[in-house]
Amino acid sequence: TLVLQRVAELFHLNVELRRAVESRDDFIANASHELRTPTTTLRLQFDALRRRAERGPIEPEMLLERLAKSDRQVDRLEQLINQLLDFSRLGAGRLDLEPSTFDLGALVREVVDRFEESGVPIQVDAEGDLVGCWDRFRMDQVLTNLIGNAIKYGRRAPVDVVLRGAEDRVRCIVR
Repeated sequence: TLVLQRVAELFHLNVELRRAVESRDDFIANASHELRTPTTTLRLQFDALRRRAERGPIEPEMLLERLAKSDRQVDRLEQLINQLLDFSRLGAGRLDLEPSTFDLGALVREVVDRFEESGVPIQVDAEGDLVGCWDRFRMDQVLTNLIGNAIKYGRRAPVDVVLRGAEDRVRCIVR
């Protein structure tokens, strides 16, 4: 019976290992897809500027608009790279949190502003005490992923972000 128990344990460990490998592979595939989006947008911005420059001087307004869009995509690339680093740190048990006190409602509005170019309407409904002590960077990651997924998989439907603060908790719903 001891041998059978050990075989059963090894079987379950093998199943867990396969799931972990599949999860890792899914994450890597998703990350590479997510990295392509801002990279493609940057290339399009640069190509548009190059084509415009070939016809003559570029208007300052157009240049500033294109640079602002490019800057937002670089920020997105940095976020994605940081998420990849976090994933590797999490797997190694070395993910450090840096809690600080801030208003979660204000952070949600910052994240929503980054999705302005998506063309999808995003409504924020925030009530109650939304100030708490969290890791701002990690909360930004979570909100960015939730809102980004709602836009990506929501078939261009409006997105609602609802925040309700009570006591020492905040409930966040993204739909």
